[in-house]
Amino acid sequence: MDETTSPQNWVDIISTAGPFVVALASLAFNYLQTKRIAKINYQKDIEIANIQQKSIILEESLRSKHVYLTRLEEIYSPILARTESLVQNYIGCICEENKPPASIVASLEHFVVDDYSNFSLEIRKTALAKAIIICHSVKNHRAYELAIKLDGQITQALALFDFTGKSSGAIHIDAIRKLQKEYQLSFVSIFYCIANDRG
Repeated sequence: MDETTSPQNWVDIISTAGPFVVALASLAFNYLQTKRIAKINYQKDIEIANIQQKSIILEESLRSKHVYLTRLEEIYSPILARTESLVQNYIGCICEENKPPASIVASLEHFVVDDYSNFSLEIRKTALAKAIIICHSVKNHRAYELAIKLDGQITQALALFDFTGKSSGAIHIDAIRKLQKEYQLSFVSIFYCIANDRG
């Protein structure tokens, strides 16, 4: 064996190069770990961005839904309040079974006729048109159907008003009360339908 290949030289070479080899191996290992962690962080960042985007979209949807519900309330609350007032006043005037027709007509003229005349079909149809636009904006066909149904039920209830004094008593009142419950339910259903829409 010559001096250049002796085992002692190999030991010296390995002892000298060993720390460099360990350093290179550690550097390669750290590089691979850093690359893996960066990939994991990238995936997490994408997931977080998607969650934030969904959250923002949901928040905007809720905000716009609240605006639409508030607008519907502004449109329909006066309509329902006037209808309820008319129905209650009308029922109050005709509720006695044996009240003479002339007395009923006098009560109706005093308490109901002017309000009934002022609550025109045009007012109700304008409210319906505004409600239909809102239902179309929120893309809720069920709410659209309920708005039309509500308008029809209010019209039917008001159509039962008899200003001649010939219709009175429990049977007539029950027919009006039945329609009253139906339009009240439709009123609430519109808001429930839009508020709980997942679209």
